[in-house]
Amino acid sequence: MQAAQTAAQAVLRSILDAAGPIHEQLAAQAAENISQLERIAAQGNASLADLVRDGDTDAARLHADRELIGTELLNLYNVRDTALFPGGLQAARVGHFDCTRWVDPNAPEHHHRSGTITEGFIGGLQVGGRLWFPTAQLAKEAAAPLFDEWQRGAEHAAATRRNAGGIAAFT
Repeated sequence: MQAAQTAAQAVLRSILDAAGPIHEQLAAQAAENISQLERIAAQGNASLADLVRDGDTDAARLHADRELIGTELLNLYNVRDTALFPGGLQAARVGHFDCTRWVDPNAPEHHHRSGTITEGFIGGLQVGGRLWFPTAQLAKEAAAPLFDEWQRGAEHAAATRRNAGGIAAFT
């Protein structure tokens, strides 16, 4: 049992030591998946039959492979999050802001929550979201200003409530 734990720790240490090159290789594949999902999102509500009928075989192939593409991207995110982020996914967040998938999670997260993960990716892209595959540090750098803005808004709202008084506060 001890030998297995020691070996597992050595493997994890080796993975973290090579995190940079591993992330680069995963990011290259993720960029291809993201590009494909962006092209699918640009198709709008076109059905597979519409794309085939129009003779757009490349778009039809992408449409047919959409779940595979989205699942592949999800798996790349999961590998990165579990193996390459020391401290796990939580360590790549600032407050409640998670920019590990979306450059700015506000628009896509509030507009599409149902269906498959692929539908979530495509729906988020269709409302203006931008997928990416950042390192933990880049994700934190993207999340920090969003959290700061949210915190300023929360503090302003709290101050407004505290300063409201008298009869005007009830009308």
